[in-house]
Amino acid sequence: MSAVIEQLRKEHVGMAKVLSLLDEEMRKFKSGEVMDYLMVHSILDYMETFPDIAHHPLENVIRDVLVNRDPAADAVIGDLKGEHDRLSVLVQNLREAVQAVEADLEMPREDVVAKAHEYTGFLMRHMQKEEHDFFPRAQKVLSPEEWLLVEESIVDMLDPLEMDSRIEEYEALRREICSWEKATD
Repeated sequence: MSAVIEQLRKEHVGMAKVLSLLDEEMRKFKSGEVMDYLMVHSILDYMETFPDIAHHPLENVIRDVLVNRDPAADAVIGDLKGEHDRLSVLVQNLREAVQAVEADLEMPREDVVAKAHEYTGFLMRHMQKEEHDFFPRAQKVLSPEEWLLVEESIVDMLDPLEMDSRIEEYEALRREICSWEKATD
């Protein structure tokens, strides 16, 4: 397996864990509890920052190299760039809804929860499509030389959830993921 694909899959696992925390916060919020705004903002900050700066651009490079080598792959993998752009819009819409609730503006709970579900559902389907269609096709088609080209494009940004020296703003999120994992084991 390509080291690049292995890293992207690992990042998908991390993002899925973060989405589980968001789903849990929305479940509590829907039932009438107060949202943990610090946690939700950490989740949204992470989901806006890391994927847009490092994860999605790398997938876009792989897609471009793949489609250049195998034009038929375009029909199989679809518009990944468009989906990445849509994810950015969905997470921003969710952030605005959360900020409205936090500012005591009129925002029905069900609207906030619906925006969260729209975002998490779209992202989970997107990652599943990449895992089942895009990644295997890239692994099958790209040559070692093409993987080197892809590796040269990697942004030197580690996933904040995986860094040894944690970025302070993501430390609470990382701890919450770890405690949530222990509780579900």
